[in-house]
Formats: sequence, C-alpha cells, structure tokens
Amino acid sequence: MKKLLLILLYLPMIGFGQNVYIPDANFKAYLVGNSAINTNGDSEIQVIEATVFNGTIYCQNLNISDLTGIEDFTALTQLDCYD
Repeated sequence: MKKLLLILLYLPMIGFGQNVYIPDANFKAYLVGNSAINTNGDSEIQVIEATVFNGTIYCQNLNISDLTGIEDFTALTQLDCYD
C-alpha cells in the first residue's frame, strides 16, 4: 500500500517542467520573449506552455534557420515565419 501511495504521489511530477528543445537561438529568443507563450517568464519554454498556446506565431526577419520545437505547439493556429 505504501508503494502504491508513493507511486501515485510522484506520478504527476514525471512530466512536470520538461522543456521544449529549441536549438535555433533566434527562434528560442522570440518564443521566450513572447509573454503569451512564455507564461511563467523564465528562460525556457515548457512543454505545457507550448501545448496550451493556441494563437499565432509571427516571426519575420529573425534569421531563423531551424524550427525544431514547433512540433510541441499542438494547438497552434497559424505560423508565419520568413526572412
């Protein structure tokens, strides 16, 4: 019973605080600087922040070459990213 209680207690913490991998520095800077996306104001984008964001990402003329990480934005309605 104690083991079951411990498992149930720690289960919600498994996915808590996982960061989205965003290797492009310019793309990451844009996302982190957008308060509608980076709702906790830290220097990372958590998976939960990406998952719940349901707006548009406009990132023009930012010299972005890699959109890795965009796959975690599952509720994204529009993406405009070009140079």
